[in-house]
Amino acid sequence: MLKFDGLAAGKGVAVCADETAAMEFLEEVFNQRRFGDGRVLVEDCLTGPEVSIFAAIVDDQYLVFTPARDYKRALDGDQGPNTGGMGAVASRQLIPADLLARIEREIVQPTVAGLRKEGLPYRGFLYFGLMLTPPVRR
Repeated sequence: MLKFDGLAAGKGVAVCADETAAMEFLEEVFNQRRFGDGRVLVEDCLTGPEVSIFAAIVDDQYLVFTPARDYKRALDGDQGPNTGGMGAVASRQLIPADLLARIEREIVQPTVAGLRKEGLPYRGFLYFGLMLTPPVRR
């Protein structure tokens, strides 16, 4: 996966299946200067469903909302170019209840506790964007 390191109006990511796709994106970035000045970051392409967790936080109290998922690829079956978002859905059925509890316990709670420990009072919403990758077999 290639990402433009700068403002790109949600269009600065290319999920490249092959060298040709990578070269086309690099041509847009460096020769056509589609996004202006900037660098390109190379990242592993994670597979699996994406889930967005939102939490409303007031100091050390929080409430986790219904999980959501947005769709970024232009075509069905996770195909086509990345977009700025092709729609979203929110449902408790996106992930099992035990996984949501684990996310709260291992991600949300420690984040809220960390803000408090660092003396950073926070009142607002936090977004946790997660990729639910397959388990690593050892």
